[in-house]
Amino acid sequence: MRKPPLDDSANVSVDDISPSQIARLLGLALDDAWSRTGTGDGIALLERSLAQLCGGRESSDLLMSALSDTTPLEGLRYIKAEAKRLLERAPRGPQRDAAKVLYHLSIAQALVRFGVAISRIPPAKRCPLYRAFAEAFGDHPVGQVFARAAKGRQG
Repeated sequence: MRKPPLDDSANVSVDDISPSQIARLLGLALDDAWSRTGTGDGIALLERSLAQLCGGRESSDLLMSALSDTTPLEGLRYIKAEAKRLLERAPRGPQRDAAKVLYHLSIAQALVRFGVAISRIPPAKRCPLYRAFAEAFGDHPVGQVFARAAKGRQG
């Protein structure tokens, strides 16, 4: 059974998110397939959804760049902006959720690697979301970035 989309309106800001919306956003990780098979399928769904949304172009580059230790701060700002553009055209469901994960991943990575908040929302307000993402994505590098951001750890 599919989870409901994160919101009923395309006008909801990607930054405005409640705890109940966090649970629905984590539909990438918390659907039946996820609970049976674990992190690998959640990451595969994230990658597949981004590829569909991007038409195959650059989707893996965006995700890998967001995870890379060599991506400069400006690169993370670009990924955040690109994720917002993807979100604007994403249909409801996994593709929309994937764009939101990419958006938050770029913000978390900027905080972890550079100690810089690249969003208007204070990092402390994002901690519950980052903890939820960290738990959902486990030991995968996506989960590790969110775990470090939730703990406020740099480096």
